[in-house]
Amino acid sequence: MSEPDQRGSTGPGKGWFAVLIGAIATIIVGAMANPDGAWKLWTFIRGGPSPTALVAALPSPTPSSTPTATPSVDLLRDANAGNRDAMRDLGHWYYYDRSDGHYEKAVQWYQKAAGAGSAVAMNNLGGCYEEGTGVRKDRNLARQWYHAAVAAGYTHAQEALARLGP
Repeated sequence: MSEPDQRGSTGPGKGWFAVLIGAIATIIVGAMANPDGAWKLWTFIRGGPSPTALVAALPSPTPSSTPTATPSVDLLRDANAGNRDAMRDLGHWYYYDRSDGHYEKAVQWYQKAAGAGSAVAMNNLGGCYEEGTGVRKDRNLARQWYHAAVAAGYTHAQEALARLGP
């Protein structure tokens, strides 16, 4: 079951759609860092010769195509305004930012989002405590966050609970 966003939309395709949008954004950011790759991508989109052209159009990972140095102004504004989804997304941004020391910021934003009712953020906090990422490793706290996520409707956390055992 997907977590409803603050607009109330839910559904089985919501997570898949978010992954697709993330992949498209990654391609666009990479293409902007690589003008030749952007041209190849544009050629493919407007009717390139084959699906193989899309693979060729993808820029290879480089430091310039890694996540941006700062989150977007809109994301920061919305998170600081208390938007649960933005707080969760900002936590996710910090978690996957490849800079040192940002895991702690990810945990802070996940905690704020969890406090606002985000089941996904609760699950992510469980993962942070289970792995000791950004926090001291604590299986009991991990278990508590996973239970909270399940209670809030994020059924995928049940897999983590099973993995942790009794």
